[in-house]
Amino acid sequence: MADQFDLYSTRKRRPLPDVDPAVRKRFESLDLGRSRRPIDRLRSPKDEEIAELSIPRGDASPRESSHGLRWTLLGLAVVTIAVVVHGFVSGSPLWTAQNVRVVGNRAVESEPVLSALGIEPGVSWWHAFTADQDAVLDAYPRVDDVAIRYHFPRGLVVRVSERTPMFRWLGEPARVVAEDGTVLAAVASLDPSDLPCLSAPGIDPGLPGRTLELPGSGDYWEQLQRVRNENTQLWTQISQVQYEGERRFRVFFRDPKRVVLWDPYLNAHLWSRIPLVLGDLAERGLGTDAVLDLRFRDRIVVRVPEEEWYRLKDAEAGDGLEGRGAIGTGDAKTGTPGDRTGVRRSSEEETDRSVDGDRGGRT
Repeated sequence: MADQFDLYSTRKRRPLPDVDPAVRKRFESLDLGRSRRPIDRLRSPKDEEIAELSIPRGDASPRESSHGLRWTLLGLAVVTIAVVVHGFVSGSPLWTAQNVRVVGNRAVESEPVLSALGIEPGVSWWHAFTADQDAVLDAYPRVDDVAIRYHFPRGLVVRVSERTPMFRWLGEPARVVAEDGTVLAAVASLDPSDLPCLSAPGIDPGLPGRTLELPGSGDYWEQLQRVRNENTQLWTQISQVQYEGERRFRVFFRDPKRVVLWDPYLNAHLWSRIPLVLGDLAERGLGTDAVLDLRFRDRIVVRVPEEEWYRLKDAEAGDGLEGRGAIGTGDAKTGTPGDRTGVRRSSEEETDRSVDGDRGGRT
């Protein structure tokens, strides 16, 4: 029989005895520690399992794992003992807060806030962060939110957010109304002196902490907030908002003194046109007694005293201004009944009657 040679070596090896060809082929396919041969791909699943078991693994033995766990537990024990010893020696355990301060409070003193929370220097961390914050909100209506934060290395910061007044209640007792409609006790040293007034004859604002309710007023509060946020200049001109019941509001302006008759159910979108109307009134020299009637579905009617209405008509006739356009629009005739914005002359009684007759239905 011809000599047998290794595929990757020139060293001769002894010829195999005469055995069954299938057995000889199986024997030649085994990897006996020498270099890997291409014939390895002919291994059976059993051979693969044997080879896999023979490969050394990098996993730690159970003895090594338990050894590392013992060192970890020993380190934790040393740290715990050091913390306890430091607490007894210094009289100030590391699990307590030493510096506690309150920030953001203007109407409420710091001590009452900390007392309501049950927080003081030396309080444990877990007690500080589980304090009852609702106790502060219930005791002090001016406080809108309380947040407790950790301050390195051993301090606590209690941040207080207070409500912002939006109106001053016109009447007794002295009250202000916050942006969210909460009634608050007035504080002269904190509340702005130029807050617009809010009045509602026959309605008691109630005790501080309750939400102001004006029966049948609709979503007037959301509309006023929108005016305040979207048109700051117009908001600063408002001196008083008066609720007369049955969805009727009067909004008084500071200077020049003008009045807006308003129904929140009908014409929230018309508030955006008021600055244009006021600008046109100033340009045409109309007096301070003009009334902007917004109690229509799709128009603003400007009502002026009779003498000013005749003066405006005479000026338009003499200067050729009859086609100038309606106030606040620039595309319609002034004073015609179909104007989206027009000038009319009428007394207050006529104004109320025309509103009842011209109003285009309620939404």
